[in-house]
Amino acid sequence: MTLKQQAVGYFNIPHFPIAVEQAIDPNIRQCALAVAPHNSDKALIWSVSDQAKEEGIYKGMPISMAKKQCRRLKIIEPNPDLYNRVNRKLFQLFAKKLPLFEFERNGKIYFDYTGMEALYGPMEDFSFKLKNDVHQSFKLESSIGLGLNKLISKTAAKTITLERDLRLVKIGDEKKFLSPLPHIVLPAVQDLLKRNQRQCTNTLEELCLDLVEDIRLLHLDHLDIIFQKEAQRVFQMARGIDYRPICPPHQKNMLLEEIILNKPTNNLSFLHRYLEQLLDKIGHQLRSRQLFAGQLVLGLRYADYQYASKSQVLTTPFQYPQEVGDLLKSMFNKLYSRRVSLRYLSIECHHLGQYAQQLTLFQESDKSKQLIDTIDQIKQKLGANISLGGSFLK
Repeated sequence: MTLKQQAVGYFNIPHFPIAVEQAIDPNIRQCALAVAPHNSDKALIWSVSDQAKEEGIYKGMPISMAKKQCRRLKIIEPNPDLYNRVNRKLFQLFAKKLPLFEFERNGKIYFDYTGMEALYGPMEDFSFKLKNDVHQSFKLESSIGLGLNKLISKTAAKTITLERDLRLVKIGDEKKFLSPLPHIVLPAVQDLLKRNQRQCTNTLEELCLDLVEDIRLLHLDHLDIIFQKEAQRVFQMARGIDYRPICPPHQKNMLLEEIILNKPTNNLSFLHRYLEQLLDKIGHQLRSRQLFAGQLVLGLRYADYQYASKSQVLTTPFQYPQEVGDLLKSMFNKLYSRRVSLRYLSIECHHLGQYAQQLTLFQESDKSKQLIDTIDQIKQKLGANISLGGSFLK
């Protein structure tokens, strides 16, 4: 079946943090799981598995309550930086296959397939291949909804049963598809509930507007009284009409090196060593691409998941680690202001370009740079992960 009009897909990895943890450890796939910090029983749950949902566990539930509700619940320490890294890999996979896609959030992606049939064939065939590619690359299971717009495709993906992993809503079946579903599937209603949940919920309950069909049967004048400024959007979405465009992600011209520590630490000698490794790697990326960086961004995450970052625009763009070693150490000392261990470090380089360098008339040779250039040649020839033994952070 070929969609002649706009064709939109919604790629969905349910319970993304749980899915990543299960990909790492397949032995926990059938367990009741919750991702939540271990530091306090008052901490809230980030994500839950289907098995945990069946036990009454839900996202945002306090850990203490969840433990009482389900004795066999297995709680996993969150790893947000790992989840972000997987999401960036997904971005790279989609960028290779599709010219237009939009990340809603981690593991949730809209993609526009309009006009792509000549290249990839029917939308269903492409979607099955996309699912297989993601599974082979990341060991992650996904569902995909296909339809005329964002509303239909996302709703199709979210309403897939366990036996089905792909759902196509044919053109003309939008009303029939949406009618038996609860009103909460309409983004316009979701927005109203977020702004004024109690009043909107009470109104919908009093008028017995439980399903999309109940809303669709009302006249626009009646919807004006109930939904006011959102009445037109509700009127359209109840009929499967959604004009929201797919907004492509803003691609930053940047380089990133990061490290997720197996065990959080506040040992400064270890942390400085990790920074040296990151700076060595980011410098190698710059030199291999013959680029200079005009901005340096240092990021860190504490053991209690609080994230902090510091940015510095450079007066002289750099390419070698020793050129910014002292600056990076100063940035780290100012940024690391809490007596809490760190679990994550990252260095980003922005303002990339092939800047012209001002040379002196009698340029002295820099032996440290010559050493780094030699090691770069060895890396290029042998493909070995060789690290410098010296220190850039004095």
